[in-house]
Amino acid sequence: MTPPHEGDSGRAPLIGRRRVLTQALRAAPLALLAGCAQSTDARLHRLIETERERRRAASAAAMQAGEASPTSRSGVVLNEEAWSFERTPGRVFETANFRVFSTLDDAELIRRLPAFLEHSLLRYRESITPLPAPPGKLVTYAMGSRTEWASLTRQLMGERAALYLKINRGGFAAEGKGVYFDLGPRDTLAVAAHEGWHQYTQAVFAHQLPIWLDEGLSAWHEGVRWDREHGAVFMPWGNEQRFDRLTDVVVRDTLLPLNDLLNTRPQDLIETSSEATLDYYAQVWALAHFLNEAQNGLYRPVLESMLIAGANGELFTRIGDAFGRRAVFLARTRRTGSEPLLAYLDGRDASVVGAHYEEFVRHAVRPGARRHILKGHSPIL
Repeated sequence: MTPPHEGDSGRAPLIGRRRVLTQALRAAPLALLAGCAQSTDARLHRLIETERERRRAASAAAMQAGEASPTSRSGVVLNEEAWSFERTPGRVFETANFRVFSTLDDAELIRRLPAFLEHSLLRYRESITPLPAPPGKLVTYAMGSRTEWASLTRQLMGERAALYLKINRGGFAAEGKGVYFDLGPRDTLAVAAHEGWHQYTQAVFAHQLPIWLDEGLSAWHEGVRWDREHGAVFMPWGNEQRFDRLTDVVVRDTLLPLNDLLNTRPQDLIETSSEATLDYYAQVWALAHFLNEAQNGLYRPVLESMLIAGANGELFTRIGDAFGRRAVFLARTRRTGSEPLLAYLDGRDASVVGAHYEEFVRHAVRPGARRHILKGHSPIL
């Protein structure tokens, strides 16, 4: 699950009718979610629908000419056919490991997504430690608007939909399916990378990871830049939104002690505060980096072992051997607690680990460190 994203609010304003309409197209569903449908100007709706039809026509023409689907020519897309959702035309395409149902109408995003998903999966399996392949194709829904996404979410999740519908900008993964919508090429791919990790672990791991590690690694995988020549370039530190939020947490002196962070669930925060949710994701993002590289890689074997144990179905056995049945119950149900981490720390003092984590975070966001983030580099020198 991903929380609301700040999006592009810090960038220079866009000008021109087409760009203004594009912004309106993405903003309108947020107004509907906030209960403002009755105050939305009817003319704006007509303009939005006109723009969407223009984009669909442009995408269709580009696809027919081969301009928007170099992935097909390179063999990434193995099969493609027409599909529709509630009268909205779309496509379903298959790659080696994904089956994607889409009503996207952005030609550039349609061009990028198939190869991006495959590259992301390869990264999940190889970036930290070798992990197994999924047993079948991962089903993904990439919708053209939040309105379509919300309707699909109600269909897929039934009585559980209410929690997911609190997400204004982002997406979710459940039962191995990824469900998200168009936020523009950059943010949509970041959400795809985040939810793709959840899809992968839900489909492959015999024992689900503690939620702080699962969400932390999902955010860790968000760092991606698109290079027109080489495609997706993954840079785990290249995530300005998470970094800036983490910096804000430190400045406000609201950094959670490690034990408190390990006992927090994002779904509980979403119910009460989007701000607290954003703080949480920034901190578990930092925790993933901490486990990967802090103290000259001291904790990386812990991270590798937990991933392998989760995939192989040995995680809960290790927790039970160290802390008993109640700890296993919490790890299976709430997926919280410090016990999963402590079980792999081989007797290290938890307070020392917590101090190392806080020191790592404060060093990462020190004055001047943001220049490293903008380059996609680690600020840990």
